[in-house]
Amino acid sequence: MRNPTAEMFPATNDEYHARAEELGHTEVEEFIEDPAGYHLTRVTKELPPKPPTPEMQFGSLLHAYILEPRTVIEIPADMLGKGGIKAGHEWKAFRDSHPAGTFLVKADEMLLLRQIERAIEAHEKARVILREGQHEINVRWQDEETGIWCRCRIDAAHPGWLLGDLKSAARIGPKPFIDAILRYGYHRQAAWYQDGWQAYSGERLPFVFVPVTKEQPFQAAAYEIFQRFIEIGRRQNRRALWRLKECHQTGQWTYPGHGTIRTLDAPAYAETNSQWE
Repeated sequence: MRNPTAEMFPATNDEYHARAEELGHTEVEEFIEDPAGYHLTRVTKELPPKPPTPEMQFGSLLHAYILEPRTVIEIPADMLGKGGIKAGHEWKAFRDSHPAGTFLVKADEMLLLRQIERAIEAHEKARVILREGQHEINVRWQDEETGIWCRCRIDAAHPGWLLGDLKSAARIGPKPFIDAILRYGYHRQAAWYQDGWQAYSGERLPFVFVPVTKEQPFQAAAYEIFQRFIEIGRRQNRRALWRLKECHQTGQWTYPGHGTIRTLDAPAYAETNSQWE
């Protein structure tokens, strides 16, 4: 069922992530990992948000190149000084001639992006998912249970078929990517994006990740996430939303069970972690 509060909104990648009026998947992950840190960076603003890691920076560049190629420009060699250093009046003029949000990359970076692009083009399903349909869709909606405003930025949407998301990865085999899903909360992201699209369109679509390697041998894969797996992420998102609301109401930004001795047992997957080998 469509959520009447849901709507698309225009925003660049930087503008999207700078929005403080809604909660995105990135903020949900930050809250789950460290409620107190979330409070200091996102609520009171006493601490600046953590700077993006090199992996995150490359992921943003790759997304731009594959999904919005006009925003990635190669720097002419004569704009660079000795050793490829960006300096001088000509470089500054070149930089200032492009709008904010444009990625200006050196020749070696552009070569890497093109090699990854060829791997995507060589995978029939990955190519269709990322080259066709609608791309970089911003959706905002109000969660009906908690009243919290939420947002998502969907890489690729194919109405009536599926939602797709591009990921850069060191390895793309089933076992390594399952590990990445659990480590980075990709199943929660899939649920979040499914909910955002359903809030806007009224349809629940399957979710497919397209991981690509960023070094030789360059490869791409396409993995549909079982709905059962996504439902685990959806339940975790739901708990996080209610906990976030409770923290705002009580002013207590702590982990569940704070002040008690908690028992940690092996997760269920510890005994079946070899199923992909």
